[in-house]
Amino acid sequence: MRNGFTFVELVIVISIIGVISAMAMGSYSGVSARARDARRKDDLKKITTALNEYYLVNSRYPAAGAACDYGDTCYVTSLDGDDWIPELVPDYIDALPVDPINNATARSDDYNYGGGGPAPTNSPPTSTPGAGGIPTPTPTSTIGGIPTPTPTSVFGGQPTPTPTIPIVIGGDDEIPTPTDGKPEEQTFNPFDTLFAAYAAVVPAPWHVSSAYYIYSYGNVSGDGQSYDLSTRLESKSDPDRCEFKGYQLGINNNQTCVTNGGIYTDRLYDVSPRNKSAN
Repeated sequence: MRNGFTFVELVIVISIIGVISAMAMGSYSGVSARARDARRKDDLKKITTALNEYYLVNSRYPAAGAACDYGDTCYVTSLDGDDWIPELVPDYIDALPVDPINNATARSDDYNYGGGGPAPTNSPPTSTPGAGGIPTPTPTSTIGGIPTPTPTSVFGGQPTPTPTIPIVIGGDDEIPTPTDGKPEEQTFNPFDTLFAAYAAVVPAPWHVSSAYYIYSYGNVSGDGQSYDLSTRLESKSDPDRCEFKGYQLGINNNQTCVTNGGIYTDRLYDVSPRNKSAN
């Protein structure tokens, strides 16, 4: 009669437990992401309700902050606290919701064109400084024919830093890290570098390779009759993402996501009047 387990049996049992644990963690992660996405949609509905109440009183939607007038291509974000659309708080809502992640530092996101989807064909935005001092950089120089942004405006009253990201023409979504004082030679999509530099200065939910899970409001039309209210969804299978809905954004409805021929992330979710038919 044998007592205990052999080494091989123990290895097999531990391996099975490891596989089951990994599957459980993956499932939990997916459930958590979908729960956060559900909250994001609910939050944007609450903000939309407040915007509509403002509209009933004023016959137009609010501008996106003191530094962002009607007709300007600019925006405010939930990084500015629970009163990030100033004209709504406290008369139309006690406090504005913020994204459940609300990260001020970009996270990696290799799902869109940097991870195998089509490359964007449009030029990056070249608008004026946004609300609350948030700039939209205007490209002024080129590397290999690709413009690189040189922001000169301010963020919250402080000069915005000029990104010092090495520009190497080459391949995947990551910015090369020098190992011997020189950038690594890689195949690199120039648009990845351009958007990394752009995203390093201007947090927004629509960036492709740099993931900001935040809410944004802006691009209010000159007559105050339309706006963009957007966020970024985590779930790749969510049917309300721009990839499936084809949202149009911008003052002139001239921007959309990568899958639909634009430059914005496929994960974008928008509930603006411009996209009522999509929602």
